[in-house]
Amino acid sequence: MSELRKRMNDAMVLRGFAERTKESYLACIFALAKHTRRSPDSLDAAAIQAYLLHLITEKKLAYSSVNQAVCAIRFLFAVVLGQEKFAYEVPMAKVPKRLPQILTREERSGSTNLNRWISGNSGQDAGSLVTWRTGVFDEAEIRTADTAHA
Repeated sequence: MSELRKRMNDAMVLRGFAERTKESYLACIFALAKHTRRSPDSLDAAAIQAYLLHLITEKKLAYSSVNQAVCAIRFLFAVVLGQEKFAYEVPMAKVPKRLPQILTREERSGSTNLNRWISGNSGQDAGSLVTWRTGVFDEAEIRTADTAHA
């Protein structure tokens, strides 16, 4: 085990990192060193950014995987090497936000058919019904009613 790897592992143990997090961080730093063919402590921001671009464009990794590599690199530089200013020159990848699916009125009205199917085919006590109500903001709400106590 190299001195840098041992220092990084010791720093993670002191901070109570989970075993899987330690393995992931060490694997990310190993992959960085393998890609650049240099020791990670000798890299500059341009080399690290080129590596992150490689992960996104060539390896086609998900943004969450790239961000895991960024966190490992930031930990190495900020905590292990004491270069906190340099650590924040490494940007986090922005995860694209997904918009919620909006149902049409026809799709929402189809929920009453679902209610009939559930109450008729559930095989359970008919005392528990699922009802849908369109709220103030046209959001579907699920309410359960116990007809046995009604």
